[in-house]
Amino acid sequence: LHPECPEARHKKVVQVRGLMKKLNADAQVLVPGYEFDFEKMDADLNHDGECGKLGVAKFGDFDITHVVDTGKFDMQKAQMSAGWIKELSKDFQAGGAGKGHTPETEEYGISSFVWRTKAEDPRPFHPERLAKVLDGFGELLPEGETTPSEKQQLEASVFAGVVRTKGFLWLAYGHAVPISIHSAGRQLEMYPNPGNPFVAAIPEALRDKKELQQQADAMKKGRWDDVHGFGDRSSELVCIGVQLTAERKKLVADALNGALLNDEEMKVGMEAFEGTSDKTHVKDHPWKSYKDPFFGGQGADVCWEIPEMAFAYRAFAKMMFLDSLEAAGSDAGPSDEVQKAKGALQEFLARLQLSESPQLQAACRQLAAARE
Repeated sequence: LHPECPEARHKKVVQVRGLMKKLNADAQVLVPGYEFDFEKMDADLNHDGECGKLGVAKFGDFDITHVVDTGKFDMQKAQMSAGWIKELSKDFQAGGAGKGHTPETEEYGISSFVWRTKAEDPRPFHPERLAKVLDGFGELLPEGETTPSEKQQLEASVFAGVVRTKGFLWLAYGHAVPISIHSAGRQLEMYPNPGNPFVAAIPEALRDKKELQQQADAMKKGRWDDVHGFGDRSSELVCIGVQLTAERKKLVADALNGALLNDEEMKVGMEAFEGTSDKTHVKDHPWKSYKDPFFGGQGADVCWEIPEMAFAYRAFAKMMFLDSLEAAGSDAGPSDEVQKAKGALQEFLARLQLSESPQLQAACRQLAAARE
């Protein structure tokens, strides 16, 4: 932190400590490797502004008994003396409606924003362009005026000032499976999430109650695309940071928007989907051919589509459930809803059984025998 300016470094350390003390006034904040008497500073209202000093090693000589089994933490006391209670009290005394509370956005420069793809113009990310954008996480923005070279460097470090992110991404080769993304400080993690695929990647006849509710919620919020047939395929990213000005937020948004597929790339991909009902099962689709900078070249293999074998097991499980409902039905026979659902499943299973995969054909025969 600010290696060239001890005063700026000290100001930031004191600021972070102040935020922690605001959340819990009794918190004892330790800064390994930083020599400064914070307790004396708290007691001395006329503190002369002396800065702390960096030690030789952050953790080499750190006495672990300072933090392990100290007996100093009292849950009841912490709950009763927490900073948020004091803030509520200040606000109440000032007349409410936030009048007595100093927002953390003003006091510490903390703010957040959400970026998401446009519902009316859904587009996936180009993997390589996205990889070039994901840089600068956890880097603190300089305070005050910046030199031309610093400004150029900050523009290249798109996510400088962002200390926490969470969300999901639709990559061009991830047509069925979204990519979860998380960052904390300078650590960035991305991984495919096959356990929670896009609802649109699951045939409608196979969607369970939870997935149908997700679809209904997305449609209610205007986040389901029926015009292009992409359904809930989209990207969303929540960013929390320090000193994130409107200009800085726009830089992040522009960089992310610029990493999406352009008009020509979208046109080529849409043409390849023509004639398909689910916009998934297309051999040698151009979007699958993009280089994968994130998962060792295996991104398309994992994320492009849900294996048909998984659909077969899901379809037979749902069919057997409907069989049980039918068996437990009234003397008047199965309901129209059950009959309709079974008809859609039978059509889907008939298409699966025409697969060129001997393994899938064998699985369908075995599952049909189990159902009988």
